[in-house]
Amino acid sequence: MRSGAALIATQLLATSAYASPISEAVVSVFRDVCVSPASSEARLAAAEGHARDQHWKLVISERAPTPTPHADGLPDDSQLGMWEFDLGESKALLLVSILRPEPLDQRWTGCAILPEFQIDLDDLAQSVDRQFGPLAKRLSGRYTPHYATWVFADDEARGNCGREISVGQVDSHQRAIEFRDYAFPDDDRWQSARAIWTPCPKQ
Repeated sequence: MRSGAALIATQLLATSAYASPISEAVVSVFRDVCVSPASSEARLAAAEGHARDQHWKLVISERAPTPTPHADGLPDDSQLGMWEFDLGESKALLLVSILRPEPLDQRWTGCAILPEFQIDLDDLAQSVDRQFGPLAKRLSGRYTPHYATWVFADDEARGNCGREISVGQVDSHQRAIEFRDYAFPDDDRWQSARAIWTPCPKQ
């Protein structure tokens, strides 16, 4: 039986002669699981739903420390999930990390897909451009070692860019597409965290 990602890849190949089907499939899963859901819990639920419907392999489901040294007030308690899924003849890992329980006005959510092969970063970035269109603004190399980053147009209009997409190298062998969604209360205790994680790019 063909996987859902492989079917998506075939459909996209038929409709766009310029699209890499593997990159388009990666970004399609990424969009549906990591970005489109309206909340942290909804992202984890979307991952669990895809895993159930498409028979993904569960790798990790556990409580974990909050992965940051820059926001000491966050509870040291995240929920981490990781699944392996098929991309045609290749495989990828999906990782979701959320605070649980999530405090009011605070988010520290990460979601990433790590293909288990050397996916082309330029092609992956072009797939992000195609699938998100005017909703996301592409920047160049905002954070090393990221190849490209995107902020969301509606966030930039409000002056708070705590949500961001990035494509880049994890290490010499691993590449990834990542989504982060960080938010902190508007008080002095969180000033340094906001300064690090939520500024919009200067015009």
